[in-house]
Amino acid sequence: MTGAAAGALSGTWQHEAVRIEAGPTRLRLLGLGGSVLLSAAAVGAGVLPRPDPLRDAAVLSALRGGPGHIACIAVAAAGMALLVAAWLLLGRGLDRLTARWMCTTAALWALPMVFVPPILSRDVYGYAVAGQMLQAGLDPYSHGAADLASSWVTSTSTSWLNVPFAYGPLFLLLARLIVAGSGDSLVVAVFGMRALAIAGTVLLAWALPRAARACGVDERRALWLGLVNPLVLAHFVGGAHADALMVGLMVAGLAVAAGRWPAAGAVLCTLAVAVKATAAVALPFVALLWVLRLPHRRRPLAHAIAATVLVAGATFAAVTAVSGVGYGWVGTVNTVGLSRQWTSLSTGLGLVLGGSPGALAVTRGIAFAAMAVIAVAVWVRAARRGGIRPAVEGCGWVLLAVVALGPAVHPWYVTWPVAALAAAGISGRPRTAVAAASVGFCLLVLPDGYNLARATEPVGLVIDVLVLAGLVALGVRRLRRRRPAEQVAA
Repeated sequence: MTGAAAGALSGTWQHEAVRIEAGPTRLRLLGLGGSVLLSAAAVGAGVLPRPDPLRDAAVLSALRGGPGHIACIAVAAAGMALLVAAWLLLGRGLDRLTARWMCTTAALWALPMVFVPPILSRDVYGYAVAGQMLQAGLDPYSHGAADLASSWVTSTSTSWLNVPFAYGPLFLLLARLIVAGSGDSLVVAVFGMRALAIAGTVLLAWALPRAARACGVDERRALWLGLVNPLVLAHFVGGAHADALMVGLMVAGLAVAAGRWPAAGAVLCTLAVAVKATAAVALPFVALLWVLRLPHRRRPLAHAIAATVLVAGATFAAVTAVSGVGYGWVGTVNTVGLSRQWTSLSTGLGLVLGGSPGALAVTRGIAFAAMAVIAVAVWVRAARRGGIRPAVEGCGWVLLAVVALGPAVHPWYVTWPVAALAAAGISGRPRTAVAAASVGFCLLVLPDGYNLARATEPVGLVIDVLVLAGLVALGVRRLRRRRPAEQVAA
């Protein structure tokens, strides 16, 4: 080969390398552009305090009402679309990337959302009110936001006004501390709650690759599905949801329990429960991970279950004692059932049957029974298979059942199973389905928190019926496959 030919070939290789490397970089910038648009639109169409102290400002007044507000909603939709597109395209070339690159991308995409008003949900104002209630000596587990004499109350969602707060003692303690340091400023308190959500997201970024490595799966794919996911970033950072801290603690607990410290994992998962009750799903699977550290014990599963219960009970009692809020929280976990939207399969089917309290009670009761059966079946299967990955994946599937069959489904609820299933490295059709669900729920809520499920109920109820029919058909198909196999085995 001549020197000229070698030089030309070398140049071609270098050009190809640059082209390949520029692909992910362009997608990173595309997603960043989408995040910037979404965040900029939040200034005019985000979840703003009520009354809005800046409504009469020269530029902001034009953006927060009339055509300017509509334009901001359109810009936010375009930004979310760009963010979703960048994420989906990024998922096609993960083999060229590193875990650090993925975490950096998540940080860049989240950064614009840090400095703007909340988006997609008004819940963060409710968190601030809950902290203020504790400061005022009111029990959030027996009072609604309307019982607090504060100007902050008008900024909360109407659904919070007359129901107790369904958040655990750790979260309420942290909310109280944030409010105490806010100088009686709602804006400062809201950004303090966002800082707490960011801490949970950072913890998730730390835990996901460790859990994935423990499961023996690709940490880059885990980070793509469970962290870089626009649904996670938009609702955890932009929406400042308590779920960010719950999910971060839960996945950290699974990761630590999968390592050498199952007791520490049980503590972390219990702290997640003390943020939001849903994380209790993880504790039985922590027990399965603990079994792996007791190979020479008689009845290792019984020992692991007892140890998990003991550690969880002691941890929760300590957190409750420090917070000073008592155990009234246990009676508030059913307040989520007050929501009536088709995004919940059980509620949607109840609405199809007329929407009466009796119809909803029947469909939700059946769904709860199915949820319990699925949870036990998945746990038993994971226990029989043994190993780290079956336990972590089992936790994800049970969380998915809790979301799918629960009485209410908000977009940020989907992050619960997404995180655990990402850590377990699901692939193929399940991974595609989870990614598709993430995209769908990304587009379900407007930046000001309005849930489009309210405006799409007729279509949504048809979807619920079709989903139920599909699940029944799938179940029948699997039963037919099992019977010939059992006959052959016999």
